Amino acid sequence: MATAVKDRFLIALAKFFGESPLRERPLASVQLCSQELMDEILNSLLKNEEVRLNREQFNRLMVCCRHRFATEHFFNYFFADVKTIENFESAVDKYRVKTMWLFGNFRFGYRRLATCYGSATSEAWYRPVHHDSWYGGRRT
Repeated sequence: MATAVKDRFLIALAKFFGESPLRERPLASVQLCSQELMDEILNSLLKNEEVRLNREQFNRLMVCCRHRFATEHFFNYFFADVKTIENFESAVDKYRVKTMWLFGNFRFGYRRLATCYGSATSEAWYRPVHHDSWYGGRRT
């Protein structure tokens, strides 16, 4: 696995958690598991320039970083199309924008979005947010 790809992945993952990534250990403030286990997970999903992320691996990362399992609905919405490091970074950015718009907080947003099972309320959370809706259809 290329070191640059691993570093970019870890920095994007730290951003996903709303943490400021540290250069030596980007996940230092959230990582619960041993470094050996984290390396094993990363080696299984980062191959050369590819990111082979599935929901099981994603959830292993979440548990290793003190987060709950994500539902299939959440994973498919944000991460199902991830094949490269650029895709992963874009998916993290998409998640961050959506979470900040809807909840204003990454941790609370993750708990609300990632653990819902497709109820009518959760479906509304995944709709695009239009700026006009915040101003009653008018702009001043």
